[in-house]
Amino acid sequence: MKRFSVQAPVAVLVAVAAGVLMLFTYIFPLEGLRALILNVVMIGAASALVIGVFNLLSVHLKKIRNNEKPAGSVVLVAALVFTFVVTLLQGYTNLYPDWLPGAQWLLTNIQLPVESALMGVMAVTLVYAAARLITHRPNAFSMLFVATVLVTMIASTQFVVGSGLGNLIRNLLSHGLASGGARGILIGVALGTIATGLRILMGVDRPYGG
Repeated sequence: MKRFSVQAPVAVLVAVAAGVLMLFTYIFPLEGLRALILNVVMIGAASALVIGVFNLLSVHLKKIRNNEKPAGSVVLVAALVFTFVVTLLQGYTNLYPDWLPGAQWLLTNIQLPVESALMGVMAVTLVYAAARLITHRPNAFSMLFVATVLVTMIASTQFVVGSGLGNLIRNLLSHGLASGGARGILIGVALGTIATGLRILMGVDRPYGG
């Protein structure tokens, strides 16, 4: 015999009520209620982030204890604890020592170099993908992809940056073609979000169980 659980109907009812209430705050002049709901959601999201960080920490500590390739886990845990302590102490200037690097130093000297290295890897990957694409599928779209990669990379080099032609090409690609594509993707995401929200509000989809 299937057991009846009140958890799923209550969760769906709370989700539908919250969605309808938030929708009404945009239709009617209920700015105070909207701000209250958004503050509650932000607090919940921050709490979920903290729980996720502790879960990530527990998973990697378990890998270190079980000796399951612990090198990466040790680096991650050490970086997490060090960044947390630095950021926490920096909020209290009287407790923060002068010899300890700050959060901005960590961002400038660790985060940005890592992101730059990843961008370099992405550039090499794009060139490799363009070479394989034009070799295995020599059609019009492959030629367009290869031409776009080459023009973008040439326009971003040190010899072209600052010149009129380089600025024109970069503006055409970034502010014209790329921005148009990004806006189209965002419109598609917005329409998909609306459709998903309506399905949840009408009870068609039940991601909370039931």
